[in-house]
Amino acid sequence: MRKNPASRNASDTGCARRRSRSARGAYSRIKGSSVETLAEKVGMSPRNFARVFTRQVGMTPGRFVEQSRLERARHYLEDTQRPVSEVAECCGYTTAEGMRLAFDRHLGVSPREYRRRFASSTVM
Repeated sequence: MRKNPASRNASDTGCARRRSRSARGAYSRIKGSSVETLAEKVGMSPRNFARVFTRQVGMTPGRFVEQSRLERARHYLEDTQRPVSEVAECCGYTTAEGMRLAFDRHLGVSPREYRRRFASSTVM
């Protein structure tokens, strides 16, 4: 039987929020994070972690990780001259091709094209 959220103990909700924030912080420290790794870091089962994370953050852990990597890669491409392969590695992509596919899927351009369009004038 599912509990009514209003009947939940206030400390349960606060705990879930703290754990969700802990999970967000954990990603910034763990490249290549998995739901299992993050769940273990905050002392939850993977399924419960995914449920709480999605409820608190508004997206699945996998989508959060993907968007975080993409955002970080965008900043590296805009602000540095690091090679695309190095940017991919720094941002947790397994390969530069994986980063290229993510850029194409979400932004409709390759990382090189993104850099050409949006790099800071001081970087070029």
